This record gives sequence, structure tokens and C-alpha cells, in this order.
Amino acid sequence: MRIADMRTGILIQKATTTNDEYDNRVSTWVDYFRCWATAVQAAGDEYEGDASTRAGESINFTVRCCSEMRAVKSQGYRIVVEGQVYDIDYIDRMADKGKSLKIHATLHRRKET
Repeated sequence: MRIADMRTGILIQKATTTNDEYDNRVSTWVDYFRCWATAVQAAGDEYEGDASTRAGESINFTVRCCSEMRAVKSQGYRIVVEGQVYDIDYIDRMADKGKSLKIHATLHRRKET
């Protein structure tokens, strides 16, 4: 892992649930952590179980390991890069002997109603 290769600024967001003025549960995303990453197009760009993934939608982010990043999980967190939202599919915590994390993410698709 070369620090000079980490040129992509990413924002990690965390899902939270609060109550509104009518005491209804409301889910929102809050900014959790900003850092620099290496972003690389995922090889093959399709993964098991999702045949609808199109080219250019899967990215592997590599970030330096720190206490904030150790708390990040695939559920309840997402990545925002240049206005694009990516859902975290899985996190490889064994990358570079624990000095970095490799995050596989897929472009978030909005559900059509």
C-alpha cells in the first residue's frame, strides 16, 4: 500500500434512527468519517447472487486502518464519493497485514416506485 496512491476522498456515512416530532421512527444517514482511499474498478464487475450489476458499478476501496475504520461494517454504513453513493458489500480486514482495509462496494440503486 502506497500512501501516494490514495487520491480519492471518501465519506463514510452511518445509518441512524431517531424520533420525529410525532414520535415516529425516522432513518437517516449521518457523516461518520472522511479519509483518503485508493479506488480500483472491481475485477469482473459482477459478484455472486446479483446478475443485475452493470459495468462500472463495483469498486474496491483501500483505506488505511484506524480506530474509526475498524468500527465500519457492511451493514449500516455506506460510502459517498463525488456525489455517488456506494453500498458496502464486504470488508477484507486481512489486507496488507492489518495495516489497511479493502472495501468492496457497489453503486447504490434507488428503488423505483
